[in-house]
Amino acid sequence: MKSLSLQRGTFGELFNPKNNALTLSRFILAVAVVVSHSFPLGGLSLHEPFVTFSHGQVDAGALAVDGFFILSGLLITRSYQSTKNFLSFAWRRALRIIPALWTSLALVALVFAPLAWVHEHHTFTSYWSIASDSPWHYLTSNALVSVHQWNIGHLLSNTPFAKSGAVTAWNGSLWTLIYEVKCYILVGILGLLGLLQRRRFVAGMALYFFILNVAKIVAPTAAPAILPVSSYSIAWYFMFFLGATFWLYRDVIPLDDRYAVAAAVVMVLSMRHRGFEVLGVPAFGYLLVWWVTRVKVSAFERFGDPSYGTYVYAFPIQMMLAEYGWNHLGGFSPNVDSLIYIALAVFFAVLAGYVSWWILEKQAMKLKALYPKFAQRFSKSSALFDERP
Repeated sequence: MKSLSLQRGTFGELFNPKNNALTLSRFILAVAVVVSHSFPLGGLSLHEPFVTFSHGQVDAGALAVDGFFILSGLLITRSYQSTKNFLSFAWRRALRIIPALWTSLALVALVFAPLAWVHEHHTFTSYWSIASDSPWHYLTSNALVSVHQWNIGHLLSNTPFAKSGAVTAWNGSLWTLIYEVKCYILVGILGLLGLLQRRRFVAGMALYFFILNVAKIVAPTAAPAILPVSSYSIAWYFMFFLGATFWLYRDVIPLDDRYAVAAAVVMVLSMRHRGFEVLGVPAFGYLLVWWVTRVKVSAFERFGDPSYGTYVYAFPIQMMLAEYGWNHLGGFSPNVDSLIYIALAVFFAVLAGYVSWWILEKQAMKLKALYPKFAQRFSKSSALFDERP
């Protein structure tokens, strides 16, 4: 790792596309989601540290999702600028999202849910003839990113998560993917219209969603009246376009270790004393961009990128652990059992993430070269899809 002597310059000057902490950061964020979800899914006796520290403003999982949207805004904007072609951009995004999503759905419907059915009903054959919330409908209704069926055959009813009164879901993490995809679509539309090159427009979008987010806090009914979207998605749109703005203004945004310390202070104080969504999130965004630029850990990428796989497989793994009672494995003290459950959840989720990367996701990304073969005639027939200079 490079020496941590004082460093300053613009984001564009300091960012090294081949040596940064983007993959490591996404991995840390994915693990943070797993750890945070462990508390409600396992019914743990411990309190989620971020919830306690922030007086309920945010938990580690929500903060991690915020980070994902900020980094996605940066990376997706960069991706469109590198492809400069709408169809190619859409094809690459589909290759990155769909294969692991479909595999996670199949893992639940064809492996995990049947095992849970046997565990609860002591039979196997009747699973395939479930009439209500069937495994087949689970696969088809959730295949296009947006989740329409959360459970299969009313399973998992004895898990701590179900007993808490929450919607009993096999994969509760998937609900954020539709908003991620909507952000991708917005970037594609902006690119088609040539507005992605007008960075003031993109920065204006980030400011617009920031104002809506403030309005949501001050007057919860005001934001939907201005823009009919859900209150939580307003914050994610802001974070995504905040990341996009960071990338588009990389030649002027200063990255300074002293500013990073100040951002960390603002973030911590806003978490502790209120105002995190207004002050803490922008500070977190700056701190995150500084971190991925400042820390040089290209060696971590030798092992692949397990972040997305960890994210999409973790929730069903955690539900299976709880279904079989592994959230209190060993009969130790409640705190020790909680730590064991968290460790098992992280281990199996990360393992699934790496297996998914090497066997599925990395291989799927190789198909991006097929784009010219099946879309060349379309790109030639419409100026909308021409490569831009």
